[in-house]
Amino acid sequence: MDKYKSFLKKLRELKNPDKAKDTIKLLESINTETPENQKREFAEQAIDLIEAELTANDTREILRNALKDKHLQEFGPFIIDWTDTWVVFELESDQAWKADYSIKDGKVVFGDAIKVIMKTVPVPVIEARKDKNGQYDIFQKEKKEPITGE
Repeated sequence: MDKYKSFLKKLRELKNPDKAKDTIKLLESINTETPENQKREFAEQAIDLIEAELTANDTREILRNALKDKHLQEFGPFIIDWTDTWVVFELESDQAWKADYSIKDGKVVFGDAIKVIMKTVPVPVIEARKDKNGQYDIFQKEKKEPITGE
């Protein structure tokens, strides 16, 4: 029952608690006679709502804490970048690693990490041209060269 109480607490703290109203009612209705499969279904609904509201910073902190627990280093890891499916991080060794991950029930499951090299690619600056009204065309994507015939 404590597990369901923690779900209720998190659901009530959501930024938009109205969308969790029905799930809150379901969780509040759980008692000793509620079938196990129904309890699991209610819990899954709660988890889906809670995880759907994770901010980017929430995800970063969850990933960092999970990596810290996994690698047991005094400093770090430093999260370089992440998406919904992978994270690139640096350990004390100054080596960058990339690992796939998933978050299920608030727990992070990592795939095998591979060493990666971070690469910055310089892109040429395109000169802005004035349009016919004398305004700079700042949205010009590429420098246009006139087409000449042979």
